[in-house]
Amino acid sequence: MNFNDPEGVKRIAKRIFELYDKDKNGILDHQELSPMLQAVYKTLSKHFIPSKPDLDIYQHVLDKDNDGKVTLQDIEEAAKRYFLGSNFEEKLILEKTESNSKKGTISPDLENKLEITRRVFGVYDNNKTGFLPLYNLPEMIQQVFNTLGLNKSGPSIENIIQIMQRFIFSDKNKANLHEFEEVFVMCLKESGYII
Repeated sequence: MNFNDPEGVKRIAKRIFELYDKDKNGILDHQELSPMLQAVYKTLSKHFIPSKPDLDIYQHVLDKDNDGKVTLQDIEEAAKRYFLGSNFEEKLILEKTESNSKKGTISPDLENKLEITRRVFGVYDNNKTGFLPLYNLPEMIQQVFNTLGLNKSGPSIENIIQIMQRFIFSDKNKANLHEFEEVFVMCLKESGYII
């Protein structure tokens, strides 16, 4: 299995889904999610028996299209985030943005926005470690939106935290500049800005 290839990750997700979709109805209900979550925690050497509130939370986290069901597509998205890092489609957008930036074809507007993110990161990174605690990111994102004069149309702290929860950081407690830029681009997109 190739964990770096989107198609390979989809095959892994399908195998996982088929293993736990015991009634073969195309939906993972609480009775099917529970053993799946227990298996995940077991691989982390932890014993976990999810309660109904736990299952509700995990169902909500996995149900990316908010249709109230955990489907194969939801498991594929979760697998992409886990194996490929962050939201895979958002990562592709950022890679395209970076590629265009290097070629000089990025829009001046987006380049200006990314430059502001770099400045804000630099202000917060006063020790020049190249990393910032994750708890700083929502405030920093809002500061970028405010600096750009987009505070009325920017995301709330709660929305930024939800976006961050979908993102896989290289360190569970901190973010580097590149990750901060990626989260900012995701916030821009979710606020209705075309990248």
